[in-house]
Amino acid sequence: MEATLDVWELAPESATRVGHPAPFPVELPQRFVELYTWQADVVLDPFMGVGTTAVAAVRTGRHYLGYETDADYVDAARRRVASERDSVAGAGGPVRLGGPPPAAGTGPKGADPGVAAGADKAVERAAELLREAGFSVVASRGRKSGGVDVTLVATDPGGRDWLVDVVGGFTVARPGLRRTDVLERTLGRAARLSGFGAQRLLVLATDVPGRRSAGAAALASARGRVFVDVVPVEAGEAAVERLRAYAGAASADPIGDLITGRG
Repeated sequence: MEATLDVWELAPESATRVGHPAPFPVELPQRFVELYTWQADVVLDPFMGVGTTAVAAVRTGRHYLGYETDADYVDAARRRVASERDSVAGAGGPVRLGGPPPAAGTGPKGADPGVAAGADKAVERAAELLREAGFSVVASRGRKSGGVDVTLVATDPGGRDWLVDVVGGFTVARPGLRRTDVLERTLGRAARLSGFGAQRLLVLATDVPGRRSAGAAALASARGRVFVDVVPVEAGEAAVERLRAYAGAASADPIGDLITGRG
């Protein structure tokens, strides 16, 4: 139904991530593919670029043909398609926008059924980063703070518990914190989870806002007040280093010393 609305709200794509100066998000061609083709149909793109339409075709179980005159773009498209085939195979088959509904009893409690599988992978990645940084991590087991479900609880080497909220997911439509409504919900959850800074809270998220965006400014104003930090789960070793600094912080102050640099 969302694809039939007059106005589509789609998060922008990163030029750096896909290696093209003016990329469009995969969700754009994917909506047309889903609206006008059936699974196993052939999708033709005579101006392929870095293969965004090809990725959309693979995601939805279509075959794909494309033309491109730039050899570097062709190589990039092939890499993206190969990566997407691996993702589809790992997800058990093609995925529609928003993801398939989860099987009964799967996915985190309270999760959006449309993104449960991808959200689970994001939670797994967040836990992996925390462990690499020196935290021990356990599932929340139904723990709540401020009436809100806690995604993970991480314990640093000093024995202090940190609450961890994982936002976004490795899904077909994956704007994460780049969407205003998701950002606003996250800030509200952070205030309640942390008790407005009374408890240590880390937010690990997919697709964070651009540095100069209004979303980034909103997160910056909340950092040190309602959460300690927002860490991109796709930042790899850089994310681990940021988390490692918090794991080794010596202060008993949940937030203050980490933000001011005393810890």
